[in-house]
Amino acid sequence: MAVRLPDSDSDRTTCDYCEAHVTAHFRRTYGTEDRRAKRCPVCDSWPRIEHGSARGEAVDHPDPQEYNARTGGKELRRKCVADGGDGL
Repeated sequence: MAVRLPDSDSDRTTCDYCEAHVTAHFRRTYGTEDRRAKRCPVCDSWPRIEHGSARGEAVDHPDPQEYNARTGGKELRRKCVADGGDGL
């Protein structure tokens, strides 16, 4: 019978900023060296994450938490889907 060892990352399954769940793959790919996510796609934008915000680095892109209009155009996309883009 195999004994399962505790996962060293089991206590790091949430974003340090917003406490949203982040996968082990996200933490390993974008997070810090000890696999912590300082920011995640729930509280930050992908351009910022890809430039290091999930590792806690300062990046040049506007922070969506400070500039509410910088949410990746989610409201605009939702409107386009609803009316087929005719309302733009």
